[in-house]
Amino acid sequence: MANFQVGNDAKVVNIHLKQALKRCLANGIVINPKGTGFRQHQELWRKLEDFEYKSHDTNRYTNRGGALLLEEKERKRLNREIPRLEREVARAVQIYDEDHQQTPLLVYGKRVVNYIENQRMRFEEEKEKEKQFRALMRNKQIEEEATLGSRPITLRSARKRPVV
Repeated sequence: MANFQVGNDAKVVNIHLKQALKRCLANGIVINPKGTGFRQHQELWRKLEDFEYKSHDTNRYTNRGGALLLEEKERKRLNREIPRLEREVARAVQIYDEDHQQTPLLVYGKRVVNYIENQRMRFEEEKEKEKQFRALMRNKQIEEEATLGSRPITLRSARKRPVV
């Protein structure tokens, strides 16, 4: 890569950029072409992940003013829009791959469709792990309550009745 000094012509810079693009295409690094909808998909996906993270926050129920309703409406919209965008991205990538058979469209070194599928699988696995963890903690609490009793002994209740 040549170093350019101040005062170089715009044509030289343009030639340099074209050469850099050719190198990227030759190495399998492809710039995301406009119109695939991948960026919009990623933005919506981040929102969905944020909503999933916020869903475990117990303070969200105390918020008055309809925030929970708005969140639920947005979640429904995301659940409707994301699969539609995934289909659009898959179609756009298929068209791109047909036009550019030599250079597949890659995101972080993976095919776009595979990247989206892996992203969804990771998300589902994380949800399943959290679900299993909550079930495990619930079972531990039930076992504790079965052996020790369900009400914790406080100082006040300890004074009222002697512990045998």
